[in-house]
Amino acid sequence: MDEIGGLSSWDKILPLVEFTYNNNFHATIGITPFEALYDRRCRTPLCWYQDGEHLIVGLELVQQTMKKIKKIHVNLRIGQS
Repeated sequence: MDEIGGLSSWDKILPLVEFTYNNNFHATIGITPFEALYDRRCRTPLCWYQDGEHLIVGLELVQQTMKKIKKIHVNLRIGQS
């Protein structure tokens, strides 16, 4: 494999590829895979906080999670049709 950014071995590049894949918008599910899994955007050193961020617990957490799951299911059905 050709050298990319000073890295010449695929096993050194793979974590960067995985990070990029998991933190980019996927039209099929309508959000990033990271956001689908963790219910928030990924924090990087360039953007370590989010304005308006608050702690979600109890019933509100369950309701928001169910809403996101339904949205992902709808987007997956649309993508498969």
